[in-house]
Amino acid sequence: ALFVGCLASNAEVAQQAAPAIFVPQLMFAGFFIKTEQIPDWLSWVQYICSLKYGMNLNILNEFGESTRESFSPEQQYAAQALIDLNDIEPDKWWLYIVILVALTAAFRLLSIFALAWRSSSFY
Repeated sequence: ALFVGCLASNAEVAQQAAPAIFVPQLMFAGFFIKTEQIPDWLSWVQYICSLKYGMNLNILNEFGESTRESFSPEQQYAAQALIDLNDIEPDKWWLYIVILVALTAAFRLLSIFALAWRSSSFY
């Protein structure tokens, strides 16, 4: 969103472009549509979708092994099924954090370059 805002000529253009950025993230996060159902030529997009990694971390935080101790057996089964259906690997929680930080840094850097480019064309 920050990168799109830096590229846009004004706030109205940025607001109009926002759905084009956020709606695909919902699709590629793997919650509404399984990532296996996404065509191969589009599946690479899931790796640059920050919502996917944030959602994985939230699911692990809410339904991971450390929080399931007080769950009934049925709830534990349902929690594990949710983790499995979303292709989340609980042992890679640290990787999800690293990727989120890297994506944030990359898009911040791109935003800085976009602002520099916009300011050079302004003056």
